[in-house]
Amino acid sequence: MALKLRNWNTIAVIAGVAAVVVVAVVLIAQNVAWPENVLAKLDGEPITREEVEARKKRQWDWYRVSMNQTEALEEIVADRLLYAGAERQGHVLPTEEEAERELEARLAASFNVTLEAFREDLERQGTYEEYLRLYRRQLMIESYLETIIDVDIEDDETLFFERVREHVEYLKSQADLRYRSGQ
Repeated sequence: MALKLRNWNTIAVIAGVAAVVVVAVVLIAQNVAWPENVLAKLDGEPITREEVEARKKRQWDWYRVSMNQTEALEEIVADRLLYAGAERQGHVLPTEEEAERELEARLAASFNVTLEAFREDLERQGTYEEYLRLYRRQLMIESYLETIIDVDIEDDETLFFERVREHVEYLKSQADLRYRSGQ
């Protein structure tokens, strides 16, 4: 009887060691197997260094706002999470025409600029189509946020954006978000 018990103990120890080795190999492989340009993965989809650099460049070119790699990466994560949330709730992208009407109204109200002048400026940079594509996404996300954030941005902008940050943190906690080691 003692021999059989000793065999079971040996088998249990070997199985435990094997399980630890398998977990370690999986964890190491998740980081080692990433291509060099992948900085993070969100629900299995890579976020690349090129995407981050493009975000930084757009922020500077369009808004004259400088951001570091971490800020740009976090903006991409937030954008993807909010867009996915909007899709789950059935929000749809506005048409190009709807987006241009909204953009025209905002440009006139905030900057006293016409859509034509704005378009010409971005077309000189070769980025108007990209801007409009991203603006449509932003409008869809705004529509989503209006339905889930219980504060009107016009009443309390600071509180509104605090609630948005809280919601993004909640979405991050529900997502499979992994950063490259050292990020």
